[in-house]
Amino acid sequence: MCSACPAREPYQASAWFNHVWQLYQLQKAGYPFAADDLTLEEWYGLAEMVAALDAPPETTDGQ
Repeated sequence: MCSACPAREPYQASAWFNHVWQLYQLQKAGYPFAADDLTLEEWYGLAEMVAALDAPPETTDGQ
């Protein structure tokens, strides 16, 4: 759907996304998570968030 379509609903992030986003923000602010602070599922979610948001931007010139 286009952004002007009246039937388009605003994006609502899931509770899980919001939770992992908070973990990401805490880690970026320097919170020292220890190995047992998060569940394995949370570590995986956080790793995916870091990989997606901290990756260098892709270039179109092949470099």
